[in-house]
Amino acid sequence: MRSELLATGLPDVASYWSEYGRPGWIANRWLDGEAVWNLAGEVRGTYRVEEPGRAPRRLIDPAGAGSFTPLSWYDSLQVRPGVGAAWQGYSGAMMTVEGRTGGAGPAGAEGIVDLRSGDGSWDENSLMVSRRDSVRWLRIESHGLARGPAGTMDAAGRHLWGISGGGRRGSHSVELAFAQQGVAGRLLGTEQEDLNGQVGSGSYRYEHRGRGSELTFARGRSRAVSFSDLAQFPYSRRATAATEVTARAWHPSGFSLGAQLHREEAARDYSDTFNTRMQSFWGVAGWKGELAGGTLSVDLGAGKHDAFSSINVAPAVYYETRMPGMVARVGGERILNAVWNEMALNQAPFLQRSLVGVADVTLGTRRAKQVRGVVLAGRTSSRAVASRTPLSELVLRRGLIEDLEPYTFALVSGEARVPWRRWFGSMNAFGLVRAARAAQANVDPDAGARAMIGGRWHPFRGDLGIEAWVGSDVVGPRSSELSELRLPAYAVSSAGLLFTLEDAVITIRFRDIENRSATEPWEDTSSVIGNQRGTEALGPGREIRFALTLNLSN
Repeated sequence: MRSELLATGLPDVASYWSEYGRPGWIANRWLDGEAVWNLAGEVRGTYRVEEPGRAPRRLIDPAGAGSFTPLSWYDSLQVRPGVGAAWQGYSGAMMTVEGRTGGAGPAGAEGIVDLRSGDGSWDENSLMVSRRDSVRWLRIESHGLARGPAGTMDAAGRHLWGISGGGRRGSHSVELAFAQQGVAGRLLGTEQEDLNGQVGSGSYRYEHRGRGSELTFARGRSRAVSFSDLAQFPYSRRATAATEVTARAWHPSGFSLGAQLHREEAARDYSDTFNTRMQSFWGVAGWKGELAGGTLSVDLGAGKHDAFSSINVAPAVYYETRMPGMVARVGGERILNAVWNEMALNQAPFLQRSLVGVADVTLGTRRAKQVRGVVLAGRTSSRAVASRTPLSELVLRRGLIEDLEPYTFALVSGEARVPWRRWFGSMNAFGLVRAARAAQANVDPDAGARAMIGGRWHPFRGDLGIEAWVGSDVVGPRSSELSELRLPAYAVSSAGLLFTLEDAVITIRFRDIENRSATEPWEDTSSVIGNQRGTEALGPGREIRFALTLNLSN
């Protein structure tokens, strides 16, 4: 799975799920943009990143910059629809992205060195070193990225470092983790942001003969500064802090119980001043067991949030069946998201509530020869609406708006991989059906697709592995945030090369070889003249990325 992630040439998990043809597509993620995480026309309750063994960086700034762990650090990455909203409380999600790296296992040391460069002065370097045996593990990580101007986006950069470890003795295990990260970006319109944060966590787990319990404590905080040389975006400073205590217990019969206490505060000063804090408590009970040759899971979560007067509930029911060559899962759940700390002018806190049905079918046991289809359909009340501008601070300062009309959607996505001798092909596609909205134009595309075909060779008696592929990416029509303009669909070319020699992997990826800059729905304020508004932003045009990854083990 790691080799597949390296072949993408992408920097992180956010850019992976927003690739062309995937349902989370949004422009500028390839460029390390900080736009909102969108799915099916929504910006809250979309994706939730889980990284077992790492500190939960969603606590650094839940509404802004999230996880940007380099893809080269993961052993595997899995995107699962409709998993766990009943356990996620007031920050539920339609999709869970789980990235796993190491842990306790066979004794040895491992190091991953990843060096990347490309157009736009792209300079990305990361290092992960770990040591583990059957009962202990320790991991140290460091990552830095800087790039120059690209399209309507000016220079940007980020960094991350972290340390985590754990140990097990008998039925008892302990894990500790800490991470620090920062990100800065600027647009040609002079809007800019600078964010940094830290998060730490510790957990204790007991498990014996199928029964067990787990207790986790985590705390994160962040600082952000944003401003523009233009008067409409004056200097502002933002600070957030979050504390989360989670407990869970389970029994061999399939029953489980959980509880979560979450406290959060956010404050701004200078141009827009506020200081607010909230607390929520969440409890959940669930059962998972065999039924009619499959697995049935039933969960019921309920909780109380300070911003709302009533108790809220979130049930979930899923059934999964496995047959030779096929895995199918169907079900539904209620997903809650509390929106309370970055509101538009005169906008009161509100609770986004979604009823979502899921159907997920996978044909094939090998990922190299597999077809997967996913359907997400639902209805959202009090949908949060936000701009797609690729600066999270700018989006938050403009504020989140409540869509007073119910929002109904159906999202269909598919992925297919077909090998034939030394040749291979793959395709990703999605389609989104929803009504035209008054609160916000449908700025996300109605459809998207990506197709590629390539071959593999192993010359020099198999010592060298070569992959080469070409393809095309398509983005469907979407609306502008600025006017009634309907932006047309467009297509770009794509190609790549992958060389593998012993523990070294070299990736070269080309994008938009024809060098045409596509129009994006968000505003480029560098084009403002007098009192008139700006124009739609432009993409970067042609890009080439190079990466050298060394997997060192002992």
